Amino acid sequence: LMARPDDFRGWRLLGRARLEINEFADAEFALRQALRVAPGPDPELLLLLGQSISFGASNSIPPEAADLFIQSYEMAPNIPGAMWYAGLAHASRGENLAAAAAWEALLARSPPPEVASLLREQIAVLRATSQPASADASALTLAVRLGDTPEAAWPATARLFVSVRD
Repeated sequence: LMARPDDFRGWRLLGRARLEINEFADAEFALRQALRVAPGPDPELLLLLGQSISFGASNSIPPEAADLFIQSYEMAPNIPGAMWYAGLAHASRGENLAAAAAWEALLARSPPPEVASLLREQIAVLRATSQPASADASALTLAVRLGDTPEAAWPATARLFVSVRD
């Protein structure tokens, strides 16, 4: 790379390798170089750069990393990692509804049961904390079952609308 400083693929591979072995500052440097010479928009590169910045900041999400995660998700909303990190980024900013939406998109991709359970819990917390408090503080818990078909069998684009009246 010293001989070919404009080698996008080389910088990207070096950055990914450094990230894998927890050399976060070196990963960030290499990924910034890859971004500098990238032939075009690259949501996965943004995701990797955001990870190197976050992991290097003791797993917090600095504003720059949050911007990268959200930008990656906006460019490629079908990448599971972008969904996950965009949710974390939005949650770190107090943007609970946006975080819940990103994680609901990930949940629709039928992740492993333990991940799905965690996502459901976090989405419920995010949605509950984003609702304005009502004057009477009443609440409604609703469980919906659609026959004997497992949830995973429904298409990811399926939508259910529920109307509730007092």
